[in-house]
Amino acid sequence: MKTKHLAILTIPILLLLHSCVVPDSRYVEPTFYLLGSIDGDKNETVVDSEYSFYLKGIELPKYLDDSRMIFRPNEIEIKFRENHRWGEPLEEGIARSIGLYLGKELKTLTYSVYPHRRKSIADMDIFVSVQNFEKVSADKVRLRATIDLSFMGEGAKVFSFDEYFLVRGNGGESQEVRAMDQALHSLAKAIARNKANSKQISE
Repeated sequence: MKTKHLAILTIPILLLLHSCVVPDSRYVEPTFYLLGSIDGDKNETVVDSEYSFYLKGIELPKYLDDSRMIFRPNEIEIKFRENHRWGEPLEEGIARSIGLYLGKELKTLTYSVYPHRRKSIADMDIFVSVQNFEKVSADKVRLRATIDLSFMGEGAKVFSFDEYFLVRGNGGESQEVRAMDQALHSLAKAIARNKANSKQISE
């Protein structure tokens, strides 16, 4: 009788112990990335201008409004990479990087960018609508965007940007992010060129 009671007590204890065993996990901790790394801190902005600008917004398509990095091998297919993610909202990273690179191009520190509020009346307002910003092949990333510039007292201009940039090295995600930084730097240069031609816009 005691043996029977012992067996009845033993079975629930074994089941409880089994339920406490942690199964092998297949979880892989994601790697997080940030934009805005070109030249790092070794090439500070040389300031010799009081020109000011405000990057008031970045518009992204819904599929890019995600922390996961994207691979888009063709126009109708996208792949989300669970283990490679942005360390901040992508639109904020884009805005911060464009502001950094454009400030260097215009040699000014008098600017503010989304999501921060305008510090003061700016000489130029910028709005960037992004259509593509992702890896599109083993060795290329694409940035396609429409840029709306408004100049204080000098009119406005809208222009398009669509370029591909080479992913160097072994083609890994770190090199991919560097190529995306190159794309944003190139976009900042395009904005600076259009700013230089702004007087012709109102004529």
